[in-house]
Amino acid sequence: MWSGGLSRGGGIRLSPPYARPLDSGGALPALPRVRNPPRRRVPAVCRCETLDLTANELAKDHARHLAGGRVTIEHERLYRFEFPERPGALSRFLDALNGGWNVSLFHYRNHGGDVGRVLAALQVPEADSDAFDTFLTELEYPYVRECGNVAYKRFLQAS
Repeated sequence: MWSGGLSRGGGIRLSPPYARPLDSGGALPALPRVRNPPRRRVPAVCRCETLDLTANELAKDHARHLAGGRVTIEHERLYRFEFPERPGALSRFLDALNGGWNVSLFHYRNHGGDVGRVLAALQVPEADSDAFDTFLTELEYPYVRECGNVAYKRFLQAS
């Protein structure tokens, strides 16, 4: 089910059976990057809602590379991690997971630095909250909880 090697980035998302694995390995042409794009006013006639995600790390590092739509997953917890770029970092993460937890989203990005940026969603029942907190502490990888992130709510999580 994994599409794309970890070395170039890629991801998976738990979704209905008809959905395809996610791949950021070049399936779509890259758009040119503009460091400080000019802000354009939306005509009043349009009445379009806009959302500025330029300072949103989840959107910049992960959400813009994911496709597959929005889905509701029970007990899903979303976190951004920084994995050290060394052999065994992913294995350490997976080995530390409780066997009763499910990885419902996993996206890896590496820009040639000493850390890989990982977005992971895990299904963790409320009864396992203390065990999950222990997992995060003992893992010792920097992380940010993203369950309330507007990019997650608007583009990855069904209402």
